[in-house]
Amino acid sequence: MPRLDLWRCLAATALLLACGADSERDPATGTSPTSITSATTSGTASEPGPTLGTGDTVDPETTGTTGTTTTITTTGPGETGVGTTDFDPPPTGDYAANYIAGEQNHLSVRKANLEMDWCATITFVAPQDIGPLEYDVALPTTWRVKSALIHQGAADCLAFTGFPGEPIMATSGTGTASWTNACPGPLAIDITLAFPPEQPWVPPEVLLQSPAVAVGGC
Repeated sequence: MPRLDLWRCLAATALLLACGADSERDPATGTSPTSITSATTSGTASEPGPTLGTGDTVDPETTGTTGTTTTITTTGPGETGVGTTDFDPPPTGDYAANYIAGEQNHLSVRKANLEMDWCATITFVAPQDIGPLEYDVALPTTWRVKSALIHQGAADCLAFTGFPGEPIMATSGTGTASWTNACPGPLAIDITLAFPPEQPWVPPEVLLQSPAVAVGGC
């Protein structure tokens, strides 16, 4: 082969090799695949929300928000004036009174007889225009007698815990009761209650008489 043809062949071969190498380069970086190194993307992981305790709830819209459930319990005086007291310490002696504010205010006075094991209760209400006709009792303005009764069992009488047995309603009552504060206490009482002879343990009359009866519930 002549020398000139040999040089042409060598030049063509070199051109083909160069073109092949360029075709393998990354058009964006100008490097061949063998020169590309692995890259690691770094970032900060989301921080966990607060740890919730037992009974906590999570707001689905705001993670970590806790909620609180509140239970409200109410008590009422009922027909006999039984309610919730706040005596501290618990009353001692023979008498205690319990005041319950409401649409009608209730004030109940109790006498405990531990020897005969009975408990007598008289309840006043206000505001009230008139009371039962069988009661001739002088009270502060707007207050009237609502009812009076006696029940067997004196152990929890002054704590106003309710009636362990069936109460007996009084047939009449006479006397006075007085107090001066907006929430009564202490009060003075001098009232005689009469009861029917329905049970052997029921006395015919009960005298509620004290110059200063402690009042709970205020």
